[in-house]
Amino acid sequence: MYYLVCLIFLQLTASELEYTPHPHWDEVEQDVGKGLVREILRNSSRSLRPVTSSERKLMVSCEFDLYQLNDLNVVEQVVDVTMWVGLHWFNEKVSWDPSKYEGRKRVDFTEKSDMWMPDVVFYNQIDGAPLTKELMAPYRLYNTGETYFSQSIRSSFLCPLDASYFPFDEHVCSLKFGPWTYNTEECDVEGIRLTMNFLLPNTVWEVLNLSSKHVCEDYGDGIGNFSAIIYSIRVRRRSQFYVANIIIPSVAISYLTVFNFIIPCEAGEKISYGVTIFLSQTVNLMLVSELMPRGGKSVPILGQYLLTSIIFIVLCLLTTIEIISIYANPFPENAIGQRKLKFILKRLTPIMGPKLPRKMKKVCKVNPEIETAIANLHVNGNAVLKEQKRDPKKTNGQIHYSTKTTCNNNEEYQKMTKREEIIIACETLNRFGLFCSFTFLTVLTFVYIMLLTHQSGAEPPQNLMLAV
Repeated sequence: MYYLVCLIFLQLTASELEYTPHPHWDEVEQDVGKGLVREILRNSSRSLRPVTSSERKLMVSCEFDLYQLNDLNVVEQVVDVTMWVGLHWFNEKVSWDPSKYEGRKRVDFTEKSDMWMPDVVFYNQIDGAPLTKELMAPYRLYNTGETYFSQSIRSSFLCPLDASYFPFDEHVCSLKFGPWTYNTEECDVEGIRLTMNFLLPNTVWEVLNLSSKHVCEDYGDGIGNFSAIIYSIRVRRRSQFYVANIIIPSVAISYLTVFNFIIPCEAGEKISYGVTIFLSQTVNLMLVSELMPRGGKSVPILGQYLLTSIIFIVLCLLTTIEIISIYANPFPENAIGQRKLKFILKRLTPIMGPKLPRKMKKVCKVNPEIETAIANLHVNGNAVLKEQKRDPKKTNGQIHYSTKTTCNNNEEYQKMTKREEIIIACETLNRFGLFCSFTFLTVLTFVYIMLLTHQSGAEPPQNLMLAV
């Protein structure tokens, strides 16, 4: 009986001392054997770097593959991407002979707590969580000690965006990966592969290229330098939509202002026409401002163009009001200053004014005795003394009459009335405004389009150049 009790006690003690694997290793142990898993866990540590000497540097290699650019929010300065990240490093404390373990060369781990893993973090990620925080796929340990971890990640990160050249803007957004705890003497990173072979297209943005560089930074905390890999994504906005829906309508609305000077003064619709154009361009400016970053350092060139065109429309509207006030004034003598009228008629009218009637008509200087009789022959407010003679001339069977004026040697010339001068001056101002506004608007549009396309390095779309 005594021996039986001792035997039971020894058996219970041996069962407690025997290594009990973690429950999640059941399937792995069935594949590679209990001995291999026990040996790996015995030689590994979750908190210490897997190096044979504490002075040795552990090198972590990074792979990066961009799957999709989900969104680039210029207003919020946030970029959302889906990417694949792979990490390689060597565990110097683990190696085995595959022939001793049924030819097994690889063990898959599904728990982060089983082995040491580098704390590589995504620096400018919004949540700032390490890449290895949650394992969506097992990481692999090979018989040579090489460890490989890969994971597909969808993440949002901050990126300073400059929309000065909207909608032809290009941006370079950087993703920074590196160890958070270990300095360059303990753990260093390097980029070994960078691809976008499986990139899915985005309807708004076009990914131009990817690049990477290795950096070492000292944060001034006395710990040392920390290494990181910076992946840069260069993207360009697809501008066709904005050209067709914003730029071309804005340019067309601006050019409609020019036609305000073609409408006759007596039509009565010049002012309402100009106000309608002003309101339309204001709506366009509000639409573009919704797409721009709030509180940016610079105003987008397109916004500057729309603002300038609004000022231009206001100036044209004020000019139109001034012309109408001159034309509709019931007192022609007070409608415009004499010097201004003289300048318009003598300087501008010969250049771009309407074709004037004869500047003067021959009239006779009569004696005072017959002045009263002459006043009764009033034609358009002017007294003339004419003697009509019938001069029959046959041309193609028709008879024409010529009117001759008989005058003394002392001749005077009849001038236009004040009302006629006002009408001609208003028509001249309309034509002058048409020429100046068309020239200014054409130069303004051309300059802004060259700034948008050439400064940003983009080629202007064909339909935009046709619109100019």
